[in-house]
Amino acid sequence: LSFYQFLFNLLLVILAIVLQLPINYILISILSCTGIYFMQINNISLIINFNKNCISYSISYIISAFILVLFYLFSESNLIYVCIALISKEIIFIIYNLMILKFKLLKFNVKWFDIIRAGFIPMITTAIIALNYRMDVLMLDYLNIDFFLIGIFATGLALAEYTWVIPDIFKDLLLSKNTHNDEIDLINVSLRISFSLIVLISIFFLFFGKLILKILFGEEYIDAYTVTMLMFLGVPFIIYVKLIGTLFIVHGKWNLYFKILTIAVIINLVFCLLLINKIGINGAAIASIISYA
Repeated sequence: LSFYQFLFNLLLVILAIVLQLPINYILISILSCTGIYFMQINNISLIINFNKNCISYSISYIISAFILVLFYLFSESNLIYVCIALISKEIIFIIYNLMILKFKLLKFNVKWFDIIRAGFIPMITTAIIALNYRMDVLMLDYLNIDFFLIGIFATGLALAEYTWVIPDIFKDLLLSKNTHNDEIDLINVSLRISFSLIVLISIFFLFFGKLILKILFGEEYIDAYTVTMLMFLGVPFIIYVKLIGTLFIVHGKWNLYFKILTIAVIINLVFCLLLINKIGINGAAIASIISYA
């Protein structure tokens, strides 16, 4: 079913080429096409063979990095080259995993309608997660906050989100393990390790954050320090959501997950409206922390 969806998206890419749309639109269409199939294949591969999934990730990212280095050394700067590298990474990952999974094209089955119906709530839930993570930026724009301040906020948010990679490392492993048994002990260990690392990173940024911002983004972005520190306060809640959420996913408790996240989005929206006009971008950060909690 995922492959048929990929073919449909591929037809849209071909249509964009036929209509001679700008190259940027075509590349974005290709990224959407490969990106969706990449995520679907990744979820299947995680459950069937976690070790080979890690190998395919490593191979695809190394090749992608090598392509980027070649573009950096032998061509002018252009975002098109970045898109090409990303597309290459996803295509390599997809092909490798299809070989592992011994891919076979199945005939259309009426039971697939049941799969589509069962997948509706997970789809909406995933969209709500993405909305909650970007509600603060959307509300800053809606409330006509200065674009420079939004840029400051986005910088702080992006830096804090880099720490999300820590629970994500354990999330993939837990998703694979919990499919077969509820690995409560492994979840507890993952929570302790993730939380400890986040505390250490937060302390380090507390003392050296302004210097890091100055080196990475320039002196004008030092103002993102406060936002970044505030967003670090919300990371522990993200850890619990990501790691304990694997149990909800493998047990099919998407309805409960959907209700909890819907409440979080509403809370984020309400507190953004209450706080942004009073304390600006720091209010958006506080609203996000409350919704994560």
